[in-house]
Amino acid sequence: MDLEEIGIEYVVQLVTHHGQWFNFMAYHDDAITHWMGGCRFHESDMLEVIWQRYGVGGIYVDFGAFIGTHSVFFSRICKADKVIAVEANREAAYFCEYNLFVNGCENVELYNLAVDEHPGQGKLIQGRINKGSANVVREPVEEDGQVVQIVRAGDFLQDGCKFLKVDVESLSIPAVLGCRPEIEKWKPIIAVEAAYPDQFFNLEFLMRDMGYKYQNTYGQTPMHIYEPV
Repeated sequence: MDLEEIGIEYVVQLVTHHGQWFNFMAYHDDAITHWMGGCRFHESDMLEVIWQRYGVGGIYVDFGAFIGTHSVFFSRICKADKVIAVEANREAAYFCEYNLFVNGCENVELYNLAVDEHPGQGKLIQGRINKGSANVVREPVEEDGQVVQIVRAGDFLQDGCKFLKVDVESLSIPAVLGCRPEIEKWKPIIAVEAAYPDQFFNLEFLMRDMGYKYQNTYGQTPMHIYEPV
């Protein structure tokens, strides 16, 4: 995909963490690009807690990888044995693939798919200000729309899964439900986006029912981290 040819403006953002420098191709004038100002990772406070609290190694799953910032962090800073990155937006997945390559993340598997409780097909609705807020909806797909294949979320989890990040907008809780059997079996640390009070209430009920306790909330989105009891 040639981004200039199809009219997608982008910038190169430099980020530093723990004395290491990283290069990111990012959407021009996007909210997440702005949040990476000052050469910091997006949601750097949460990422630092993940590194300090849960150590290094293991398998990390990144649902809603977007341009790959968190996957790069898991790969390079957390020294993951393997990272599974899943991004529904075709454009963002291209950015992510590039960013994984230039940052030397050879232990990352990237999938241009959506995750939900059940497999199927949907279409992508792009956010205007924050490209990372794109939603996948199960509506009749127009011929000129971006068709998105939806996979049951649990298909990506495996033995050794240490950390699961779920940031897929309205599908965040359905995605957790989609890997409930795997979560209850392997008990990874989980970070889930829940931006609204009713969404957070439903998330709290679900996580407690699966045997998890609330750790803390981070970022502007916000993201909530849960640990197995």
